[in-house]
Formats: sequence, structure tokens, C-alpha cells
Amino acid sequence: MLKLNYHPKGRYLQFMKAIFLNKQGEVAVRIAAMLSELEVGERIPNISDLSGKLSVGAGTVQTALKMLETEGAIKLQTRGHQGTTLEHIDRILLYRLTEQPWVAGSMPLPYTTRLEGLATALYKQFESVAIPFNIQYMRGGKARLEKLASGAFNFAICSKRSAIMAQKDYQNLEILIEFDAHSYIDEPAVVFAHEEDTEIRDGMKIGIDEYSYDHVYLNERVCQGKDVTFIPLKYSELSEKLNKGEIDASLWNFDELREKFILKNVHKLGDTIVKEMEDACTAVLVVRNDDRKLQLLMKDILDIDEIHQIQGHVLEKTILPAY
Repeated sequence: MLKLNYHPKGRYLQFMKAIFLNKQGEVAVRIAAMLSELEVGERIPNISDLSGKLSVGAGTVQTALKMLETEGAIKLQTRGHQGTTLEHIDRILLYRLTEQPWVAGSMPLPYTTRLEGLATALYKQFESVAIPFNIQYMRGGKARLEKLASGAFNFAICSKRSAIMAQKDYQNLEILIEFDAHSYIDEPAVVFAHEEDTEIRDGMKIGIDEYSYDHVYLNERVCQGKDVTFIPLKYSELSEKLNKGEIDASLWNFDELREKFILKNVHKLGDTIVKEMEDACTAVLVVRNDDRKLQLLMKDILDIDEIHQIQGHVLEKTILPAY
């Protein structure tokens, strides 16, 4: 498992911290954490409620709110008896002010150019807003989503198919962002042990990675109606088991097969079945459904169009991957 860390440093952030190093500033930071869970148009708690919750005077609360407005973190609109609503919020700035822990995520090992492009895009997005983050690269969608559900990460990148299957096991998971079609893999294809084989037939031994929702789903789907035996394997064992004849075939990511296997042993699937498997080719960003603050923050950090552009440039080799 590999890990990527990014932590911004700069005079601006140090300056912002200095401004809030007093009692009113401390209260402002605590209020900022509360407001981070609100969306534009929502009512904020009234002064007396904030005063009671924070155990400070009403004047301190008013000063703290004014500090946040002055710094451009929020803009409030008073509507008389309807209360005060949030007219504008700079969620990224609020996150910096509250000195939250690093945003932690997980995604597959960037073993293909397509995944290198996605990793590069995520890195650039966080770097552009100067928010500290950590990405761990882990093989196996099941492992990534299990750790996300247990609270080990704030988000995970996987295929849409993996996310849908994981939601049956972990009801606290939610797809927050869906990326372009074929943003995860190009398409699945079958790799055979023997050149003479061009399609899966009865009696074959099919390698299947039980740690991957995708791999189980894809292989079961392409073998539907066939009398085959599924042989458990790890990703790293695929080539060895094919060469030794321990398996006859396996369905895998064509991006990777194209880069690492003899293509005469690799056969693409028909357009109809590939279309049925499209959600296994689409990347999604998954979060826990009880982490509203993180959900809102991620939507403000990530520019989906820019992510697609960066990934495309890496695929076209017009920019080098950097992650």
C-alpha cells in the first residue's frame, strides 16, 4: 500500500491563523466548524443559541461572526423574524481556519495511464486549494470500501459497479461524484492461457479475485450460462497461473492487459456485453452518508470538468503524470 501526502505551507495560512489567536478568534473557529455543514440559503443558529452552545456572551458571538464575514469566509443576510441566513460560504477557507485533520482518501494503485491521470487530477485539485490531504493506494475495491465504511478514510475512488455492490454490505456509503464513462478503465477483456482459445467455454478454469467487487461481477457475468470453475487468485498471481495452466482464462482490465500481456491471447468482448458492464468502467468518489461537512467540502474542491481534462491530457501524453 502506497501513500501520498500533501500539506500546504504559506504566509497566507500563517497570517489567517494569527488573526484568530484570541478569544473571539477561537469562538469564530468553532462557529466556522458549525457553519461548514450548512448550505447557502439555510438559516444559521441565532445568537442566543450559539452563545449557549459555546458558553460565551452574545457580544463575543457577534464579534466572531463579524470576523468571519470580514475575512470573506461567510456572508449573512438578516431576514427579521425569519432569522439570519447564509448568503455565501467559502467552505475551503472555513476548513483552513478550523485546522481540520488531513482529508484522507484511497484509490487503486495507478497501474495504468488512465489511473495515473485520475491520481494526477486529484493531486492538482487539492494542491490548487491548499488543503492538506493524504491518499493511500490500495489494490482491491472491497478493501478500500470496507475501510471507508469503518471510518479509516474520508473518501474512496472505485468503479460505480463496486460502489453499488458495496452499498449492499455497508449502508453508510454514498456515491458523491460520478466521473465520465471510461474514467476508471477503458473496457474489460478476456485473457487466455492458450492462443487457440478465443472465447470462454464449458470446463474452463476461470481466475477470479475475490477481493474485488468488479472482478467477481465481471467474470460471473461473462461466464453466465457456462459450466466453469472459478479459481481464487490475487491480482499479482494472474500471469503466473495462466503460464502454469492453473487457470484457462480471466476477465481483466484491457488497459492493463494491453500493457503487460501478449495481445494475441487477449480478446475483447462484444459491444452489447461491454455496454452492460459500463458501470464497471466508470469511476466514482464514495463517502460516508453521515459526513455532510466532508461531502460539501469535496464538492467545492473538485472541479469535475477539470479532472476529466487532466486525465485526458495524461492519456494523450501531453502532460506527464504527477502524483
